[in-house]
Amino acid sequence: DMEMPVRLGQGPTIKIKDQSVICSPIAIDHMKKAAEAAGVKYQNEIITAGGTDTAAIMHTGKGAFAGCMSIPGRNIHSPCEIVSLRDMEEGARLLAACAETTL
Repeated sequence: DMEMPVRLGQGPTIKIKDQSVICSPIAIDHMKKAAEAAGVKYQNEIITAGGTDTAAIMHTGKGAFAGCMSIPGRNIHSPCEIVSLRDMEEGARLLAACAETTL
């Protein structure tokens, strides 16, 4: 079993890196500042396995400053995945705060 680097109920995650990508420091900083300004508790996500579409977004065209927000979950990709409703609500608040804030 792989040790889970994030906890349920402790807020959405802001990805630093995974197996496929090291997120843009500009995007990470933007997301963290937006979270702090909105009072959203978040967790840093550094994982050694798995990935998201973030790498593909970062390398599209001439490139983009890409970041990723995730909701911590257990038993992912199964019929009995478990997440915290509070993490989901805070994740929505984080995305809204990022969209409403300029770099």
